[in-house]
Amino acid sequence: MNCSYLEIYNEKLRDLFDPSEKQLKTYNSAGSGVFVKNLAIIPCDNYDEILKLLAEGKKLRIVAATKMNATSSRSHAIFTLYYKETVVSQGKKTIKSSKINIVDLAGSER
Repeated sequence: MNCSYLEIYNEKLRDLFDPSEKQLKTYNSAGSGVFVKNLAIIPCDNYDEILKLLAEGKKLRIVAATKMNATSSRSHAIFTLYYKETVVSQGKKTIKSSKINIVDLAGSER
């Protein structure tokens, strides 16, 4: 299993696992759909590692105080889990893959 964490703020993409100023762009692939080039994808083996990665990325999110919330997110964020399973049965190899997007949309006081 692998995961990535992406922030979208003022129409700019930022990798929350590698917050350097590298250029991130979205692309559309006929085989795999939309993907972000140069986005860090980190291996994770269990639930505890996923929670740790979520917490590390959350620390880098852009937040500000509002009348309703002292730490309101100012950005959209997408945490993605990539799961791949290989099964061999009767000499035939089958690969199942899943991609789960967990999305946090920026709040608004309006």
